[in-house]
Amino acid sequence: GASFVAQVAASEEALVLPDASASPAVSPGMRHSGVRSLLGLRLWPHGKLLGVLCLGVREIRPFEPQARRHFETLVEYLSGIIEKALLLQQLRRSNEQLRESETRYRLATQAISDVIWEWNLLTNAVSWSGGIEKLFGYSQEQLGGDASGWYDNIHPEDRERVVHNIHALIDGTGERWRDEYRVRRRDGSYVHVTDHGL
Repeated sequence: GASFVAQVAASEEALVLPDASASPAVSPGMRHSGVRSLLGLRLWPHGKLLGVLCLGVREIRPFEPQARRHFETLVEYLSGIIEKALLLQQLRRSNEQLRESETRYRLATQAISDVIWEWNLLTNAVSWSGGIEKLFGYSQEQLGGDASGWYDNIHPEDRERVVHNIHALIDGTGERWRDEYRVRRRDGSYVHVTDHGL
């Protein structure tokens, strides 16, 4: 609107209101408070309005250029503090959401008898849920940290087909992969698995 605060919020420069007592741009409460002159500047870090800061004094004064520069420095400093506080708050929220998500994932993997795996196609790193040891007898360390630990334990008669099919999907445009094959357990026996990838 037409208030002094709104004018400050819309201005790139510091604004001065020499006599607030007679201005309709200030609230009645401020007029009756005895404040006469106002200096205002918006808090505007990185093009985002966080608020405005107004300095009021009980005398009519023009606010010299040096006083304005000090005020602008103060506003810039406060904008940085507020922005950092907001970023810290956002980081705390994100960390809490991540903790909740990890807890849900951990509980879900513990509640099922399946093995859940994640394969980073950029680094070739593979990670496995705890079910890998329960179902196949291998620890994460025994399988190694990359896809070769998985490939090496696929039955020789199934290996070429499985590896070809999954790479055809990766190199193509599909989104889902499913295959059935045999995997060697740590004790040397083989077990049939149905494997799904997304």
